[in-house]
Formats: sequence, structure tokens, C-alpha cells
Amino acid sequence: SPASSSSGNFSQFTPDSATSPHSASSSPQPTAKSQKGREDGMEGVRKAKSRTAFSKEQLQTLHQRFQSQKYLSPQQIRELAAALGLTYKQVKTWFQNRRMKLKRCQKHSLWAERAQCLTQ
Repeated sequence: SPASSSSGNFSQFTPDSATSPHSASSSPQPTAKSQKGREDGMEGVRKAKSRTAFSKEQLQTLHQRFQSQKYLSPQQIRELAAALGLTYKQVKTWFQNRRMKLKRCQKHSLWAERAQCLTQ
């Protein structure tokens, strides 16, 4: 029947459509990647990362550096990570989190000041 021949042609062109940017949502590539990870063993199964426990010395150095410099270049991150025995990603993430914490604290103190003014 014509329906079966057209479905046969569709399956022939599926690999080509996977490389097309227009069919990215129906692309079989993501499943192929995840299947490859499972073939290698447990590496494909991702578990939540455990929280990094920084030493007192590492935290002290990170805080001191943050006091003088809120943003680091990639090269500065690499140098600081090497000096502290941490990974690039750990230092980068610590600075991102610390900047957000500072922003939250500043926002909170601003609201506290406004509330105090309103009550007086």
C-alpha cells in the first residue's frame, strides 16, 4: 500500500533529519548519547554532587580575595584554584554564589532601612 512505502521512506531519511536544525526537537541524538553513557557503565547515571567542604584556610583566602575583587578573570580563577588546591569550577562557583549572597544581603538591608523609616 502507499502508506507503508511512505513510512519506509520516512525511516530512511530519519538520520538526515537528525542533523537538520529544524528537527532538533524530534532528533534521536539525545537518546543516542544517553544510551552510550549507559553502555559504558554507571557513568551515564548522574547523582547530585556532594557539597564541597572548603578548609578554613581556603575560605579565608577566598573571602580576602573577594573583599578586594568581586570579579575574577578566567586566568585569575585558574591561578587561585591552583594555589588553593581547588578546581576552576569550584572557585568560579564560589565567587558567583558569594556575589549573589552579597546582593541578597544588600537588598535585605535596604528593605530593613525602608521599613525602619516607615515606622518612625
